[in-house]
Amino acid sequence: MVVSVPTVTNAPASVTATEQPATPTRSVATETPASLVSETPVISPTLAAAETPTIEPQIDKAEFVADVTAPDGAEFAAETKFTKTWRLKNAGTTTWGPGYELVFVRGDQMGAPQSAALPASVAPGQTVDLSVELTAPKDLGRRTGFWQLRNAAGALFGVGVNGNEAFYVQITVTSAPGAQPTSAGPARPVKANSATLRLDNPVLTISCPHTFTFIGLLNVDGKGQVTYALEASSTTPGFQFDLPAPITATFTDNGPRTFGLSYTLEMRNSVAGQARLHVTAPNDILSEPINFNLTCG
Repeated sequence: MVVSVPTVTNAPASVTATEQPATPTRSVATETPASLVSETPVISPTLAAAETPTIEPQIDKAEFVADVTAPDGAEFAAETKFTKTWRLKNAGTTTWGPGYELVFVRGDQMGAPQSAALPASVAPGQTVDLSVELTAPKDLGRRTGFWQLRNAAGALFGVGVNGNEAFYVQITVTSAPGAQPTSAGPARPVKANSATLRLDNPVLTISCPHTFTFIGLLNVDGKGQVTYALEASSTTPGFQFDLPAPITATFTDNGPRTFGLSYTLEMRNSVAGQARLHVTAPNDILSEPINFNLTCG
């Protein structure tokens, strides 16, 4: 600590000395009481309060996107081998990495393995196509097998609001082993007959972000591949949608069949727009447009 000593400015300019008898000069040590000693204070460093890191909850959750192959109600002859492929989105906060598996949980197993490793790591927000090789049972009629995912710790999870519901494969066995399915006959070129789209509560004032769920229905006839996609446009300047990629589904029997689709779009800002389901191949079909309006409160 530096102490400034003030300069005396009011002393007289000159002093007249008065002669005094010479006396010996003696140095006297003056002891300053301890109580008057000014100690330099010890300044302790101030430590910044450590911030508590925000830890995101680890949530395993999937979201169904589409049946890429063997949509609900697909018809197969008994003992016919086929591939079922689901398209799922990682809707949780964890990355599906090593140790994550596709697992059969109940219903008709159809000759499938009990579990299968995922083809690649899937980060939150990404989609993945999961496939399993199946064989149509001998018994005729509708057959359904339920599947979920399992994490590296052995916990099952799936789709739905709470991420605990199974997704499934559902087929119809239409003929005896070795026979052709009743809908087979001469192969008919595939075509889409109709496309519809539905959205519940299309006009909302709500806290954002908000996720709209669009439900679609496609009616398809014939054998082959059909490509379709969700399309959306907005009248809100500068607003852009993050739309899922088009899907190509393969149909192995003549049909006809109707199957459902589910699309989700997350909106972080107010928007007014329009959506529709668009079949682009082998023929061109558009659903009636759905108008929606979101006001972020």
